[in-house]
Amino acid sequence: MTKQDVILKVEVEGLSQRSVATKLGISRNTVKKYIQEYRNAREKFTDLSVENFALTEAILEKPSYNTEKRAKRKLTEGMMDRLDFYIKQNVQKRTDGRRKQQMKIIDMHEALLEQGFDIGYTTVQNYVREKEKTRKEAFIRAIYEPGVVCEFDWGEVKLEIGGRLKTYQLAVFTMAYSNYRFAKLYHSQQAVCFQDSHVEFFKHLARVPVQVVYDNMRTVVKKFIGTERELSPITMSIAAFYGFQVRLCNPRKGNEKGHVERTISGGGPAKGIQSA
Repeated sequence: MTKQDVILKVEVEGLSQRSVATKLGISRNTVKKYIQEYRNAREKFTDLSVENFALTEAILEKPSYNTEKRAKRKLTEGMMDRLDFYIKQNVQKRTDGRRKQQMKIIDMHEALLEQGFDIGYTTVQNYVREKEKTRKEAFIRAIYEPGVVCEFDWGEVKLEIGGRLKTYQLAVFTMAYSNYRFAKLYHSQQAVCFQDSHVEFFKHLARVPVQVVYDNMRTVVKKFIGTERELSPITMSIAAFYGFQVRLCNPRKGNEKGHVERTISGGGPAKGIQSA
């Protein structure tokens, strides 16, 4: 147990101090002390800009990195999340009468390779065909409070620049209650772009939502441990710095952040799209 464990479970995961003390086997006074030190130190950060992004040791200890090599998995949770997203985009395009704009399986495969995934075309083909055979699932509409929940995801944009077609990554934030949207283009989905998108969005919004919802993208989830998921160091640092809770979607359940999914696919009404 480290000070970091206590802070992350209370401030990022939203657990009560009592439950954290029980789960980690420490006294409630110790938990209270760590959280109070964190909150007191956080109050000193009046300028939440990227220059002051690195947290002091008093706020959050630096996470340790696991450099141990792991065997590659041919079809990971991250790959399936992206393929599910592409399939859902195609469904929306068919509904909107935009069949010619659908992604082919070869396009999905190339998109995964561009994002750094190690995956074969046949594996992608088999997964997509199997998913398309399954029945549609019914979902219960969630009710949200103003300013509480925000959803984040990446989309892809292809632009013709200088006679050449180039692919860019679009970081998209959507407020669940108002459907207010913010987006910014990047050359990649690397951690530095992920961090910058959050800095720019919170600066633009002039406030921070209570909770941000993500899928299981590699930038957000460092690794899977059984049914548990370990957040990446950059995600933990951003959440601790700005003081919001992180909620992860269940694997292959893109509907749990349907507002931002519809934003990227081009469906649903826009109540205030802003781009940086």
